[in-house]
Amino acid sequence: MITDINQLDLSKKYTYADYITWKFKERVELIKGRILQMSPYFIKPLRSKES
Repeated sequence: MITDINQLDLSKKYTYADYITWKFKERVELIKGRILQMSPYFIKPLRSKES
């Protein structure tokens, strides 16, 4: 089982079967067998339209 993203060879192609066994906190996408790190998702607070 992969528990750290550094255990992966980023030059290798992976399958969905590989992907579902990974147990690390980093968010990644698997596109055409390649691993891509996802950018952090931030929610911006809405600003009031009052002047």
